[in-house]
Amino acid sequence: MFLLCTITISSILGLQIHQTSAEASKAGLTGKIVDQGVDINDNDLFESLVIGIEVDIIEAGEYSVEAYGLHASDFGYIGVSDYQSTFLYVGVQIVYLSLKGPTIHASLLSPASVSYISLRDNMYSVLGELYETPLSRTYLYTEFEAPGAVLTGVIYDRGIDVDGNGAYDFLEIGVEVNVTEAGNYIIQAGGLLTGDYGYISVVEVNVTEAEDYIVERPNGLLIGGYGYIGVSGSQSAHLNVGVQTVYLRFDGSTIYSSGLDPKNVSSISLLDEGYNILWELYGIPLSRTYLYTEFEAPIPITVGVKVGDWVKYTVIAEGQSTGPDVGELARALDMMKEIEGISVEVQSVSDTDITIFATYHFNNGTDMTLPSMSTDIAMQFLTYIIPSNLGEGDVIPGYQAIEETILRSYAGVSRNVNYVNYTVSFFGSSMMQISYWDKPTGFLCESLMETSFLADNHVTNISMLLEMTETNLWKIATELSCSVSKDTVKEGESMIVSGSVNATLSGKTVALTYSKPDGSTRNIDVTTGSDGSYSDSYAPDLTGSWSVTASWDGDSMYYGATSSSQSFTVTSKPFIETPLGMATVIVGITVVVIAVIVLVLRMRKGK
Repeated sequence: MFLLCTITISSILGLQIHQTSAEASKAGLTGKIVDQGVDINDNDLFESLVIGIEVDIIEAGEYSVEAYGLHASDFGYIGVSDYQSTFLYVGVQIVYLSLKGPTIHASLLSPASVSYISLRDNMYSVLGELYETPLSRTYLYTEFEAPGAVLTGVIYDRGIDVDGNGAYDFLEIGVEVNVTEAGNYIIQAGGLLTGDYGYISVVEVNVTEAEDYIVERPNGLLIGGYGYIGVSGSQSAHLNVGVQTVYLRFDGSTIYSSGLDPKNVSSISLLDEGYNILWELYGIPLSRTYLYTEFEAPIPITVGVKVGDWVKYTVIAEGQSTGPDVGELARALDMMKEIEGISVEVQSVSDTDITIFATYHFNNGTDMTLPSMSTDIAMQFLTYIIPSNLGEGDVIPGYQAIEETILRSYAGVSRNVNYVNYTVSFFGSSMMQISYWDKPTGFLCESLMETSFLADNHVTNISMLLEMTETNLWKIATELSCSVSKDTVKEGESMIVSGSVNATLSGKTVALTYSKPDGSTRNIDVTTGSDGSYSDSYAPDLTGSWSVTASWDGDSMYYGATSSSQSFTVTSKPFIETPLGMATVIVGITVVVIAVIVLVLRMRKGK
């Protein structure tokens, strides 16, 4: 293995304090620190290295003191840090920070100085900085408590074929962890390598004068005949005492796309629940070299949406807690319950890059539009939109595989949707998200997120449901009914034509077309009421066979519809009801009346 160290001359050896006169008017660092190893459980090993940082406060207020990293005498870096935000009174005082002992032990380096210390005000403005502040002595890493778990260096690997088509969807690795203290841990693996493992160590040191230095250290940048495949995996788990194996998966389509044959895992890290590094391995060999052609080729990424496509969701939020103080939860839920719905619209589409914006609609009638969100859906998971026409077993880029494609109804239409159930647990909390995306368009139809938190033996549960209610992605079919009040009606007599739109749409225009016996037609427009119904009173003016048909044109959400034709017959009125008949009756009555009068007059005259 060839190791090369490049040294950068950055500053003058010794303590440096950076502080402006304006900043010093409020507070500053004196440049003095104290340090001490702390043994809590009396086992003669330090659980932490405590650093006391002396500050001079001129103006009382909220301040933040931070310390990052330790350096060994050979310039090896130990990634520990801590900070303290507190109210400080006027005067010289010490702020104490605690650096994790197990992380120091796991580094196999003996710290001699603190890499960086800073003092900031409540606006996070830097008031003072220290670089490479010497400790009172060099601490041996063996003086510190060993981590509660270490990586054994053993890994297992195999290809995983989810859909049974003979190609690996994932490369799975099992990472062996030796746990001496049960607890919550994080295992991370990043990158795959081809060829032999080598690296360059690049460090920054302080020197008194320019010279060339050579330092050999097994950390740094990879070199040599290798290719790098950018895949990663992470798993958070509670591990019991003993040798445990934690499994991680690398996406097979990414390996295929690289065109490289993986031989090693670039790096594996073990962290505690505070994200402190406990152990690291580099260049871990796989059991064999995998050919990239053994893995699933990426599925073609197609975009099923266009600019202007939109979806509106209802929002239902619920929550409960066993804790004594549920005020914060209640307030948060009240805020969530003020959301009436969320609208998501496609703003731009360029190849597989999609930009969307979301608008929140509140119960009080106000709206709030969030800043636009953009992503390349061929590379990254976007909650509201995924590639179109994915199927069971296909991997959503940056997310996970689709479990199945099923038929469900959204916005009044039955659609084929892709279903995913995602569950993750993380140190006292768990989250489950069930999502359905429309298969032809890739737009989210429904998402249920349930989150559970465990704190101080009290459980808090929060759930939120988004469900599509309206969209312009597809139109909803409607049906239009039509009926007549009479099958037969006398000429000139009124009849009622009525019906309804099955979607109970109000305020829609329905056109009634009356077909007359002579072949002519008459169109009359009516408007639907609140229940989607309509009616019209019409008096036919010709005898013979008539028909009437109802229709409406639809709108942006609904397809139009035409009813079946309804026939009716218009008959002639009886002669007595016609104007001539009425006139004849009147004349007849008049003649009779006159005859009676004449007869009466004659009878009176004879007497």
